[in-house]
Amino acid sequence: MRGIIIENEDDQKPLDNTSNINFGILYLGILLLSLGVIYIYGVQNDSGVTFLISFARLWPLALVATGLSFFSAKTTKTLSIGLFITILAVSISIATVLVQHNSAFNRTTESVIPYNFNDKEARINFVGIASNLNVQGGLSQNLAESFYESNYAELDVVTSVDNNLPDISLKQNSFWEGIGSYYKNLTTRLNTNIPFNIKSNSILGNTTMDLSDVLIKNLDISLDASNGSVTLGKVVDDAVISINSQASSFTLIIPKDINVDLTLIGTLTTKTISGLNRETGESRYRSNILVDSSTGEPQEDNRNSITINITSTASRINVIQQ
Repeated sequence: MRGIIIENEDDQKPLDNTSNINFGILYLGILLLSLGVIYIYGVQNDSGVTFLISFARLWPLALVATGLSFFSAKTTKTLSIGLFITILAVSISIATVLVQHNSAFNRTTESVIPYNFNDKEARINFVGIASNLNVQGGLSQNLAESFYESNYAELDVVTSVDNNLPDISLKQNSFWEGIGSYYKNLTTRLNTNIPFNIKSNSILGNTTMDLSDVLIKNLDISLDASNGSVTLGKVVDDAVISINSQASSFTLIIPKDINVDLTLIGTLTTKTISGLNRETGESRYRSNILVDSSTGEPQEDNRNSITINITSTASRINVIQQ
């Protein structure tokens, strides 16, 4: 007795031309939607679970999408098979590109540069890409102390002596490894007994310097698509400060016991200058003249002087003397 084979005619029913699906595009759409939902969950949830999407693992996804694009669904059955393969590829891809935070690369680096009492001044150079930099004073025994932490990149520390001056270089040159909670944070404390020549270059980062107790001789800051804030305190007489800001925001706070000569040249720049008098033209500003409160006459100005040169494009600049 022969068995009876029952076939579902719908499985062999041809699809209309308008029903053809590009499985490669479908794969990318579902994948991006899934990664977006997972990322939002990782940012907003309170469970402490964080996911990192590595750029280095993303490029094979283009091969998967290209391969799926060659599949075509001419019947209901092949459409079902194509959808199953696409969803399976999405699941495997998500498991491949996501890196759980607790298994990510973690690095902390502590650097201590001793203070030689024969040193007359020092130089320090910061280079940061997609990083956070915090600089402050407070040291008396060591020349500089740095604490660095990151979950994907190391800090390059180089110390040398140039023309009998200690020269320190702290560099973080790598860009983001991917999407998510990747971070690079550098905190540096400086000696308050000798003058410093500080140079900082920040790209896509944040720079905060509280130099209220650090003696500054030269300060050179370059910002590209970054945020910067500097608070001055002590300066060597005739100190020079140079700021170059490109598509960035920068705030400079200066105490009243410093005599300021500021030149600000900005293109497509919003500027706020407080506590300084504008000289002839729109780019030159100077500190207020000291006046004897009892006589109302100008008094001798014994304040240390600094020259500040700011060049900016498409930026927001705030300079405050208070």
